[in-house]
Amino acid sequence: MRICKKFRFSLMLAGCICAGAAEYEINLARNPEFQPGLDRQGPADWIYYGGPAGITNSGLGDVEFFDGGITIAGAASLHQFYMWDDVTPQYQFSCRLKSTSARGGIYMELRDRVTGNRKRHELVNRKLDEWEELSMTVGAGKHYGFGLGIHVPQDATLSISHLRITPMLTSATNLEATLLIEAAGGSVRARGIITSANPRWPEIMAAHELRLDVWLVTGVVLPVLAGAPAEQEKGYIRLKNLEKIIPDRPPANPAQKWRQLFRRRPAPADPEANGFRIICKNGRVDLIGGNDAGLLAGVMHLAEIMGVKYYAPRVFTVDAKPGFEIKDMDITRQPAFEWADGVGQHQFTWTPWKYGFLYSESSVAPSDKASPPCRASWVHPPAFLAPPFLFAKDHPDYYALVNGKRLDGYRGRNAGDLQLCLGNPALQKAVADRIMRLMEQYPQAKYFSIGQGDGLHWCECELCTTLDADKTVLTDRMVAYANAVAEITSKKYPDRKLLVLAYANDREDVPLREKLHPNVAVMYAFWPSSWPDWTVTYCALNQRGLKLLNDWNEYTGTNLTLFLYPVNTPENAEKIKLAHDKGVRGFYHCGWRGDFPETTIYTTGKLIWNPDADVRQLVDEVMPAIYGKASAPYMHKYYDMHHKLIREFAAGNAKNCQREQNMIKFRRLPLDYTQPALDLLTRAEAAASGDEGAIAFIHTEKHKVLYAYINEFLEEHDYNVPDELFGDYASKMAELVGLARTCRVPFAGYKISFTEWLFQSTGGALDFARAPYQWWNDKKIDEFLANPAKALKNRGYLQEELENGFELPAKAWLGSRFYENYRGQPAAVVRRRSSPESQVRAYFKLNKMPTGAMTLELQGLDNEKEEKAEIEITLNGQKIFAGPVDFPKNKWDWQKLEIPAACLQAGDNVLVIANTLGDYKPGTDGQTGAAGPAEEALAKNYSWGWCMLGRVRLTWGAE
Repeated sequence: MRICKKFRFSLMLAGCICAGAAEYEINLARNPEFQPGLDRQGPADWIYYGGPAGITNSGLGDVEFFDGGITIAGAASLHQFYMWDDVTPQYQFSCRLKSTSARGGIYMELRDRVTGNRKRHELVNRKLDEWEELSMTVGAGKHYGFGLGIHVPQDATLSISHLRITPMLTSATNLEATLLIEAAGGSVRARGIITSANPRWPEIMAAHELRLDVWLVTGVVLPVLAGAPAEQEKGYIRLKNLEKIIPDRPPANPAQKWRQLFRRRPAPADPEANGFRIICKNGRVDLIGGNDAGLLAGVMHLAEIMGVKYYAPRVFTVDAKPGFEIKDMDITRQPAFEWADGVGQHQFTWTPWKYGFLYSESSVAPSDKASPPCRASWVHPPAFLAPPFLFAKDHPDYYALVNGKRLDGYRGRNAGDLQLCLGNPALQKAVADRIMRLMEQYPQAKYFSIGQGDGLHWCECELCTTLDADKTVLTDRMVAYANAVAEITSKKYPDRKLLVLAYANDREDVPLREKLHPNVAVMYAFWPSSWPDWTVTYCALNQRGLKLLNDWNEYTGTNLTLFLYPVNTPENAEKIKLAHDKGVRGFYHCGWRGDFPETTIYTTGKLIWNPDADVRQLVDEVMPAIYGKASAPYMHKYYDMHHKLIREFAAGNAKNCQREQNMIKFRRLPLDYTQPALDLLTRAEAAASGDEGAIAFIHTEKHKVLYAYINEFLEEHDYNVPDELFGDYASKMAELVGLARTCRVPFAGYKISFTEWLFQSTGGALDFARAPYQWWNDKKIDEFLANPAKALKNRGYLQEELENGFELPAKAWLGSRFYENYRGQPAAVVRRRSSPESQVRAYFKLNKMPTGAMTLELQGLDNEKEEKAEIEITLNGQKIFAGPVDFPKNKWDWQKLEIPAACLQAGDNVLVIANTLGDYKPGTDGQTGAAGPAEEALAKNYSWGWCMLGRVRLTWGAE
């Protein structure tokens, strides 16, 4: 029998240690055999979108399993993001595929290390109805991580097996390339990494990460060996997972922290859950994790000791040291929290454990990956707790009754919006049965979410409403439901916690009547209804939130976790330190919405392990890693300048600042701020010359400032740019568009595509493709960039001629959010005067002046709330109406106005409608300081006082 040299060497190496240890080839696809999930509707550990359409079929997959593989009927897509921040230079990507009816495929989506842009590498059948062995080499060392996906077209069927993603590392030829482990009186060469005989996925990731980081530092490729070598064998790094569950005991009393300063550090010992211990002695290294999270944290700590440091996505440094020696050590580390996790918006990172966060599945069971296609994750899990495909037909009473209907009246966007009939005892038992199956599948997790769906449409049936102690405080219902489920699950699983969310208006107040079952935990969300200002922690607007935090902490007996929305580094650090001081068990980060997300991620990772860390020093440390040494001083000045403005804005002292609705990004910034900020960013860009990574990060910030600058500049000049300023305006708009295309910016504001904003802000002059994730491919962009001033001079007109006048469609309204269909027709919203969407304008052109009586007809509807919208209408700057709208509530109708001929002019004309309604309801007076925090919070809520505008007609008498 002929044996290749590489394989013979592997056999010899395995034989050197013991018969029980064999070389283990890492496969970076999780569940590559496609073992079924909990309900056999999809493969475990994959996020699956597919199956029949409709909410009643939510969760129903269209798959068949066979030994080592799966057959999927389309349309369907499956995803994995476990290696999203990996830096392996190349991979071998292979599988067996068979496509029927149309070609499906499986792809690796790599993101560029510099820009973050994604590129697909796909394996697709060449022939239909035949099995094919497919393989390719993926990656050229310029990427940062990958996601894995499967695409099945409509009416096609795809069969897959033997899926492998093998990391490719080549040992350095340098004779000095070696990793040494200190031994008494000398050192030994590292020979390999030892895992358990049958490593689970977190251990596979840990072994791969350690092997990769050793290679980055030394150039040495260590083999990974599965099994237990003899204890006396030297030269091995052994990974050991104690698989401890996070203990159910209160955190250490924060009031006693000062005493710890005077105590001796305890002798190193085996770690608890989430912690790790690293022992280097007598030529061997033992890396012991208390659980999955601790093992991964220990690997990252050892990597940092060796010289590889991961700060944030696409930000890492490597101190190459061929011949590096791991010194004798015995250290133990425990994090300050038992839960510290988060995922970024738009796939910023799916692996925050690389940056100091804790591995998520040690904290909470991922119900969306346990039973695909749940779709909504553990945060809003009702589609997993009561899958409609299982229960909708025979048990419609399991689902919320809203406006007299159950699922028939469901109007949510997706399965995450689904609400349940929480007061139904049969539903409670069904949820308990589902959760206990999940507990069996994820024995390493402590928390199991049974929280509500997203949105406010809770059940209105008598079973549920009788659980409410007060119609404005609905958490008694939530806790009563959770207690009933816990009463069942705790008998079999007494050490697991059921998790519910205190989230959204009327659903975040502490219960008035119900007491909390010992096996129920609460995650209190810092939602705007009690935390109106996310940018700072301690301010008048957030007083209610601070009180609720204390109330929930006391109510739960410090059995509390937090759902945070970090928007900048200082406020995030304030909240983490506040949580630790109050003994809160942990937190989940819902995205990184604001500026400088890299500094926020790095400082968070350090605060998780040491809440007393100096955040300023951490920022000083990470700035050169993000922007390069030459640019860091300029970016640091900009960072300080920006956060000073944020504090001034929160205190009400920053003029001309305006945030996007439901976003922390500024829509408008004062020009006396933006110009110095742009100067600093331009100098930083010049200093970073040649450093593509640093320039990409600088461009991200510069885009935000330019966007706010353009908005402020246009509004200051009432969207009529003076001729002497037009050249500068055009050049800045061109720079903004160029940066937005380079940075792949999909949205300008909340749910407003960047190109929709361009169309509105330029009066229709820039009309690019609207698709948020495809607009940058529009060839008209290059035409604009070639001559921006010429393009911006060409205003678009949408008027449609009538016999004696014209009509403007709803699309002609510029300056606010446009809806393709609102209650049956296109519309633009006009919110209260303090909103970014408080005013719209429409342009039309008259070739000659009309004669006769002139009439303006305006189509609209008023909001469904008690307050009536008030508007002011001006035509070419002349007021023609001011007062409450004459539209019915929530119903389209027309308002007719007679207008004087003097308001019109030949050529360009502009019609402006502004909402003039104030922020305070009758009985409060924010102008004189009588409004309290509750009224201030209401003032930031733009769900009342708005109106919708549709078409507008201008007609005159016959000539």
